[in-house]
Amino acid sequence: MADRLGRPFIDLDQEFMTRVGHIGQLIDQQGYADYRRRNSELLREIVSQADEPTVIALSSGFLVRQGHSGTDDDQSWLAVTGVTCLLLPSPDVEADVNLIADRAASRPYLKTNRDREIEKYRQRFAEYQAAGADHTVYSTEPPEVIAEQIVKKIEF
Repeated sequence: MADRLGRPFIDLDQEFMTRVGHIGQLIDQQGYADYRRRNSELLREIVSQADEPTVIALSSGFLVRQGHSGTDDDQSWLAVTGVTCLLLPSPDVEADVNLIADRAASRPYLKTNRDREIEKYRQRFAEYQAAGADHTVYSTEPPEVIAEQIVKKIEF
């Protein structure tokens, strides 16, 4: 998508690993709330230092309100800072759980397992959809097809 728009791209998880440290280890040692706070701070730093509009892939934690202070502030800030797009495989949680769990379990920087990811996705699904993204795309197409779908939604 960034290529199609002629914009730089940043994967916030990868940037976190480069600038702050290993996500799974940080969560184990300091807790998820500290990770969320530091991730939010990093995003704001990246945006404030950007010389031009940038495509940034955020983690799903930016969409989760329950039990996490600061999420409302993050979502309000994101709403005035840029254009947000929620990408989910489908509008049916049960159709999605296995795909989502497999993706999460394949990330080497997270200490997780399929069963935990399935339960987490089921718990968070409604929150993801209610988070107020500017655009929502449901797709399991290859990345280049999804990128085109998103670009069509956000181009002025």
